[in-house]
Amino acid sequence: MSYIYGEADEGTIAQLDRCLAVELGARGVLCADNHLGYSQPICGAVAYRDHISPSGVGYDIGCGNKAVLTNI
Repeated sequence: MSYIYGEADEGTIAQLDRCLAVELGARGVLCADNHLGYSQPICGAVAYRDHISPSGVGYDIGCGNKAVLTNI
């Protein structure tokens, strides 16, 4: 299952779908300004059973999104 905020091209959605196919029940999100990344979409995150992979957040210079560790 994935959520898309803003517009996303077919290639970026396909890349997210490949990330989600790694584990049954994985969840993904594409945030505003999303686009293709190296292995995971930029401005995207994938939640697996035991961890969250925000790899696509912040690798793009001037992206405007960032991963922040909180206490929640």
